[in-house]
Parts: sequence; structure tokens; C-alpha cells
Amino acid sequence: MIRESQIINFSKDHGLGDETVFDIDEDSQGNIYFATTNGLSVFNVDITKGSIHNKVLPFTNYTTKNGLANNYITNISCTASDTIIIGTSTGISVLSHGLNDFSKNKNIKHYNLTTGFPIKNVVIGQNTLFKDKKGVIWICTGSEKSGLLRFNYPFLSNISPISELHIKQIFLNGEKISWTNLNSFNKNKENIYFTSQIIEELNVFGNLFSEEEKRSHLNKFKGVKFTALSKETYLPENLIIPFSFNNITFEFHATETFNNPHIVYQYKLEGYAKDWNQVSKTTSASFGNMNEGNYIFKLRAKNESGIWSPEITYSFKVLPPWFRSLWAYIIYVLLSFCCIYIAHRYQKRRLVTIETQKRLKKELEQAKEIETAYEKLKTAQVQLVHAEKMASLGELTAGIAHEIQNPLNFVNNFSEVNCELLEELREEFKSGNTDVVLDMITDLEVNQEKIKFHGKRADAIVKGMLYHSRSSSGVKEPTDINALADECMRLSFHGLRAKDKQFSSKMEISLDENVGKINVVSQDIGRVFLNIITNAFYAVNEKAKRKQNTNSTDSVYEPTVSLYTSRKNNHVEIILKDNGEGIPESAMDKIFKPFFTTKPTGQGTGLGLSLSHDIIVKGHDGTINVKTTEGEGTEFIISLPVI
Repeated sequence: MIRESQIINFSKDHGLGDETVFDIDEDSQGNIYFATTNGLSVFNVDITKGSIHNKVLPFTNYTTKNGLANNYITNISCTASDTIIIGTSTGISVLSHGLNDFSKNKNIKHYNLTTGFPIKNVVIGQNTLFKDKKGVIWICTGSEKSGLLRFNYPFLSNISPISELHIKQIFLNGEKISWTNLNSFNKNKENIYFTSQIIEELNVFGNLFSEEEKRSHLNKFKGVKFTALSKETYLPENLIIPFSFNNITFEFHATETFNNPHIVYQYKLEGYAKDWNQVSKTTSASFGNMNEGNYIFKLRAKNESGIWSPEITYSFKVLPPWFRSLWAYIIYVLLSFCCIYIAHRYQKRRLVTIETQKRLKKELEQAKEIETAYEKLKTAQVQLVHAEKMASLGELTAGIAHEIQNPLNFVNNFSEVNCELLEELREEFKSGNTDVVLDMITDLEVNQEKIKFHGKRADAIVKGMLYHSRSSSGVKEPTDINALADECMRLSFHGLRAKDKQFSSKMEISLDENVGKINVVSQDIGRVFLNIITNAFYAVNEKAKRKQNTNSTDSVYEPTVSLYTSRKNNHVEIILKDNGEGIPESAMDKIFKPFFTTKPTGQGTGLGLSLSHDIIVKGHDGTINVKTTEGEGTEFIISLPVI
């Protein structure tokens, strides 16, 4: 128990917040308050329940952890209603319900520069926080602009809360926007939006839009989307803005029952910043360079009595730039797959290259062997082609031998007749029979003309044989196609006739005089005619032999090979036709391939039609087509351009 006569020294060891005490005051219940440099210390009302010597501490300390604005307390003032006004180095704090406010630190009100009041601090000294008879507090501050401050707390405590807080306008990229013009409801010409449009244009822009200005405004903000306008504020709801408009500004305003110039605001943009901004009187908030995402703008206001208004919120969305859109990421994924695929292909190709290089020596050796085999094959092919040419030449030679036999027989016969006439002429001349001599001379002259004619015929045949047998020069010259085809027809016929005395075939020849001469390599074209015509005579001869061997009772078969020429526009058409057995359908797609033949083994090289096709198509830019009916015959149609 502490006796009244005792003097006790209290320090931090006894629970005092700090040994430095600037001010002391007492409330109506007898609690004593001490202003220290380390918070507020309160001395218990009934200290007789404890013993100082037993170190039961009579002090309770309150700091910023309990809701104070600052621990450096300079002054304390208790009102008759037990409201405690605490002066600190950063303004004043008010406990409206005494110590009970510490249990709910939200009830502690702070008045300083941060909360919008011109109170920098309360200086240290006696009566620097003075309360007059009306309860008004006079404060000695450290501010150069307001050294003495009259703080009418009773008046502030009676101020009503903020009656209305709303967002006035929203700007994008610092530009004013007529939201009613952008609203889709304008298309319906509803009166409520039409009227608000006029009001908005006058309030925001100071004039009504012309039609051109309206179109320009809509084009500028055509990427901005929203569902509707709020009927209270005419601001867009569910706003979606492109990334190019990622700078947004809000203008806002708060009103009270009566005008109060000390309203302050605090806001934050969720998704942009985590904390509220500092309290200020600024009535606008700007946020720039926002990333894509969903944002919520939160706003609240506080009046002079420290009463906060309910928060208001506004939600909006910023779309990503094109290079961060969903389609862009899909393209990035596809490009990534392409890069991976290309890298995979490159790696695979590199491995294949390495493997190829390992096999290169072996393949080179195999290539040499293949090259040797190829050279042998080429030699064999040349020999076969030569054999085909020689076969054609043999056919030609046989025909020419038969043709030349006739004029040589005539020459021999008339030569013998002339010898006999000369003997008779000598006898008659000796006898003096002049008339008989003259008649015999006339006969000699006639016979000599016939010898001369048939000699020239034999000479022409020999020259033709030499012409056809020599190698082709490859030079195109004007050539009488009719004469060439007719000659080849007859030479081929007599060539087969020379081989087979029983061979016989009818020849139908129809030559168009309008064909004339065309530029061709005559040796090559003659070889084509000989190949096809010889095949035709062979086909009809084989069919005739078959019918003869089988004693067929069919109608009498007459082997026939036909030759037709005609002029059609810029082409000459040659048709070589026979009535032999025809070509099997299974062989039609092979007849122009090298080494393919339908003749028995040893009777054909399989190169005739292949060479003919190359001569006509590749050498003369013509065409060669085949029509055949199995058992009835074959028709070759050759078309050569007239150059």
C-alpha cells in the first residue's frame, strides 16, 4: 500500500513508457495520462491494489500498435465527456470514447497533413494544446503558415457524413469522350439517350457535334466497347478498351448536406497498385501504361470530421495488344512447333548426311560397277539400234534388188537384140540393100533409147539405195511426202517378196496432190514409213498363213495394206493401215517402249516403233497415234507440221 507521504520515482522499470514525460492530464474517472516520447502511458485508478515493491506495474502503455498516429506525444487534453485529444509530432489524434477506442482502433481519428488538415505537429511546451471554456482546442503547431490553430472539435464531431460520391467523367488517353454517342442505344433514337447526348456534348465539349464531327468521334473510339450506359451517370457499363487506349483518367466529386471545403479523397486501382494513394483534395485520378487485364477502380472520401464515405467501384477491362492476343499466342505456338520441326528436320538431315558420308565409299564402288554395267548396256543398245537399222536396210536392199532387176533385164535383152541387128546390118550393107539398112538403123535407135531409159531407171534406184542407206544428216529439207511414202511402200513390198516368193498383198494408195513438199529429214521419215509398212505387210502375211494352215471356212481373206495422205490446215496426215490380226489391248501401252515387240523371238528387235515415235514426236514436233481392233487390223496415223 502506498502512503500519501511517500515519494516514489516511477521509471520504465515500473511500466512507464519512457522517462521523458512532456504533459499530464486526468479524466473524470481519475485515470492519469502521461505524454511520453514512446507512446501514451495511463496510470491505473486504484493503485492500492498493487504493490510497487512487488513490481505489480500500475501503468498501461499505448503506441502506434494500438492505433496512435505517432509514438512521440507532446500534449494531452481530456474533455468533460472523456474525449482524449493527444498532440503528437505529426498532428493530433482523438479518442472520442476514451480508452475504449483502443479496443477498436478504427474509432481513433487522426487530424494531420496526411488526412487533409493543416496540422503539422503540436510543439512541446505548457498549454501548447489549450482547451477553452467552450471546449475549443487551441494548438501551437510547427507550421510556418499556421503557427496557431483553433481546433473546434465539437463542431467537427457534429458534421454529417458525405451524402453522395460519384464518378463524373472518364477519359481515355487524355481525350474527352461522348459516351452517349458511342452507345449503341443511339441507333434506336430513345429520348432518354438523345437528351443526355445533347447535355453531355454541351457539358464536356461546350458545343453540339456536327454529323462530320460525330462520325470522326465514332471512328476514333470505334474499338471501345461497352454493354450500356448507366442511367444515373451515363457512364459506360462493362467497359472494354483496346490496348491502344491504356491510359485512363477518372474525374469524381463528393457532396455533403452543406458545403464543406475540407473533403479529401483516396483511391486505388486494383490490378494496377496494391495500396491506396495518399489522401488528397485532387478530384481526378490518372493511370497510364496499363497492361491487359481486369481492373477495379475504388474511391472513397472523408469529410472534415474524419468520417469516410462508403467505397464506390468501377470495373473495366483492357484488351491485350495484338502481339499478346489469343490469336498471337496461337501463332507463336505454331511458329514454335515449326521451329522445333525445322530443328528436328535439320538434326535428322545432319544425321542422314553423316550416315551418307559413311556409306559414300561403298556407294562409289557400287557406282563404278553400275557405270561399267551401264556402258555395256549402252553398247548393247547401240548394237540393237544398229541391228534394227541394218534390218531396215536389209528390207530396203531386198526391195531395191528386185526393182533393179527389171531395168537390168531390159538393158541386157535390148543389148543382145542390137548385137543381132548389127550383124544383119553388116550383111545387108554388103548386099547394097539401102532401104533395109535404113530400117535396121531406125530399130537400133529405138532399142538404144530403151537401153538408155532403163539404164537411167537402174541408176535412180541405185542412187535411192545409197541415199537411204547413209547416216542421217539431221538437216530438214523440202521433201515430197507422197513420193517418199509411195517409194517406201513399194520397196517394202518387193523386199518381203524377195524373201518369200509366196508373199502377196494388195496395196491401196491414195495420195493427196495438195500435200506437196514439207521440211523434214527425209532419211528419218523414210525409216519411219519403212518400219510401219514392213510391220503391216508382216501382219497381213502372218494372218494369211494362219488362215491357210487352219483351213478357215470364213470368207476369202485378201491381205491389204493401205496408204493415204491428206492436207489438213497446217498439218499433213499420213495413214498407214492393214487388215492383219491387230494389236492386243494389253500391249497398246507398251508398243512405243524400247525393246518391246509382239513378234516371235529372233524376228524383231523391239526398236522400230520406239525409234519411229522419237523421230516423229521429238525430231519433227509431230504426233503418231494408233487405232487397232484385235482380229481386224491396225491403223497408224502420223501428223507432221507444215513449216
